[in-house]
Amino acid sequence: MLERSSARGLSATCSGKPKAADDASPGREAPQSEQPRVLGAIRRIAEVAEHPAVYPRCHEEFTRLCPGGRKDALQRAFRCAVVWRLDTREGAGASAAVGGQHIGYTELGYHAGEEALARYLMHELGHSCGIGGGDEHHLADVLRLYCMGAGRHEADVRLVAGPDVGLGLLLGYRGLVRSWLAGRQQLVAGVDLDFLQLVREAAEVKPGYLGGAALEFRERVPVWGAERFGGLSLYGGLGAGAARFRVRDASTHPTATLLGPGVVIDVGARAEFYFRNIDPNPDIQEGRRIGVAATAGYRLIVPLTPEAKQIHEIVFGIQVPFRSL
Repeated sequence: MLERSSARGLSATCSGKPKAADDASPGREAPQSEQPRVLGAIRRIAEVAEHPAVYPRCHEEFTRLCPGGRKDALQRAFRCAVVWRLDTREGAGASAAVGGQHIGYTELGYHAGEEALARYLMHELGHSCGIGGGDEHHLADVLRLYCMGAGRHEADVRLVAGPDVGLGLLLGYRGLVRSWLAGRQQLVAGVDLDFLQLVREAAEVKPGYLGGAALEFRERVPVWGAERFGGLSLYGGLGAGAARFRVRDASTHPTATLLGPGVVIDVGARAEFYFRNIDPNPDIQEGRRIGVAATAGYRLIVPLTPEAKQIHEIVFGIQVPFRSL
């Protein structure tokens, strides 16, 4: 899957020298207008496939799941792959025959964007290395998740509870800002709104967090999975938001509250895993497995107004990655 030739329908070096694709090709040469995105997706895969020392867990998963147990299973599948354009609007983002070198991407795969196209192609490299369809099909999607990640965006729902505020329901968004160490370290930006507190604000005066924004740093420990998905992560976040606080001196008015700004501090852990997609519609998610993360942590909201009391909460939630449209 060489950058110079793969988008033009030529194979990379499999047995010492390049060879032209044969008549069994599933599609046509990538149009000139589409080649920059296709080559960009190939470069993203090359970063992983050609650097086993940087992505050892990804290569170990290919060795474990591909028939034959070759240590160079990913590198070999990548170097032998030939990418073509499939003229279809339906089906998955890409397609490949089991054990073959030809991979075709579809209109759906192209319009999903460079990053998503790279994940589609990584999935097909799983089939190229010998992973079959049917009951085995999901294994190629596991490789996609572990080696390319589940997406740069996350929607999350978190349940919070604290001694002074009762229950809250946080609805939020997280987006990857930057990553280091092959994806094991991440800087993430996010926003949250407490839906229950917003409803309470309209009906009654009760302390609780309203919403805000924060930066979060994550450190992944791949107890399972690989560099870009799976395993346990520790996280710490720092942000700002608005909340309704209890008044510190409430001897005469025990229910007195104060609406104001505060500093939000989050610490906790998350576990990344995958489950079966009950609707394998490729417009929603490629393959048979979708990534999720379960989180648990502690949250402190420090008011900027001296007369207000701090808010302490425990947090449990689910975060679901998705790709941008």
